[in-house]
Amino acid sequence: MSVIGFACALPGTRVVKALNTVGPASLMADPGSLAVPPATFLCGDDGDAKKLVAGLLTDLGWSPRQIVDLGGVANAWWPESFVLMVRPLVAALGPVPFGLSIAY
Repeated sequence: MSVIGFACALPGTRVVKALNTVGPASLMADPGSLAVPPATFLCGDDGDAKKLVAGLLTDLGWSPRQIVDLGGVANAWWPESFVLMVRPLVAALGPVPFGLSIAY
């Protein structure tokens, strides 16, 4: 189920999508382990919930510059689409840790 479907199925639930452009899970808790810092994206309709998640990410070692707020939960399908890149990345590089990085 997509995050939008989840949010619709449980009205009143504060839903924030993050970390779905980073793999494996161990990298999510150690973003500094890559040579180039990855980005993670927040999508959610509750500003307080997004601040809470951003704080938790900071506690895990994510810098505020690496955390990009993409707006409401309806925008979550954009970073969810990154999953389409996983299979070709693994085919090209093998099972290596990966993350999407934003250079600006």
